[in-house]
Amino acid sequence: MTLVAIPSERQDGHLRGLILAPYDGSLCYKKFAYPEYGARPHRDFMYNVTYEAIAHAYKHWGAKRIGMSHFARYNFHRDTTTCQVEAIAHFCNDHKGMESFTFMDDIQRSEALKIVNEFNQMQDIGVHRQIKTKWRSPSVN
Repeated sequence: MTLVAIPSERQDGHLRGLILAPYDGSLCYKKFAYPEYGARPHRDFMYNVTYEAIAHAYKHWGAKRIGMSHFARYNFHRDTTTCQVEAIAHFCNDHKGMESFTFMDDIQRSEALKIVNEFNQMQDIGVHRQIKTKWRSPSVN
């Protein structure tokens, strides 16, 4: 999986950058989706893409108000929303400097607010498990 991080060129702007992240229609996701997982999303993939995108914006750009879209565009499944909400909750719990998080979701069946409320009612939502990541700057020709 690769995240493409494009920082803002304006130092005084509100937008810190844009991160292009894989979703359920990406080629890199296909090896996780079929045939083993069938119609269900690969939870680790969706969770880690979400968490690492947030972490990059926070650590590299100092972003404290983050917006993210839903990652399921072709094969909606409630597990995708749940994974994204869980990653957001874990990150915000571990990084108290976050000011706000906007989750843009136009899929009515995803029930994002219902899932957020379910997480808010849980005594233990678990913790984030680090994965191995590699940073690579683009080569400039």
